[in-house]
Amino acid sequence: MQLDALLTLLDQYKAQNIVTIDIQNMTDIADTMVVCSGTSSTHIQGISRKVIQAAKQPHERPPHAEGEEQGEWILIDLGDVILNIMKPETRAFYDLESLWQPEWSPRLSSRLAINHQTGYKKRRNITMSALNGIC
Repeated sequence: MQLDALLTLLDQYKAQNIVTIDIQNMTDIADTMVVCSGTSSTHIQGISRKVIQAAKQPHERPPHAEGEEQGEWILIDLGDVILNIMKPETRAFYDLESLWQPEWSPRLSSRLAINHQTGYKKRRNITMSALNGIC
């Protein structure tokens, strides 16, 4: 699914506070991360179902989703794009925007500073351990 199509779909289904983060220089799992909020578990699950339905294309890898049953945080792997749909309180707690863009948060930027020797591994390990706690 193309990023523009995804953003249009999220807007159509009333996702809130949509943020795109370019992660292609930080990891090889995707090029872009999209973070957005829904108003309730039902809203988040509805957005997730519509995105998965729209992303299913013949001759392409089907999207993979985690967290659909709980509806607090649904992560959808769309190939080049990772979509996180979260309740506002869950989003505030995990603060993915600051985790993946440390310049947004002074408290994280020193801990996650990247250097050419070790920065990528440090960032990835911190990020993956943070994500493992909820997925």
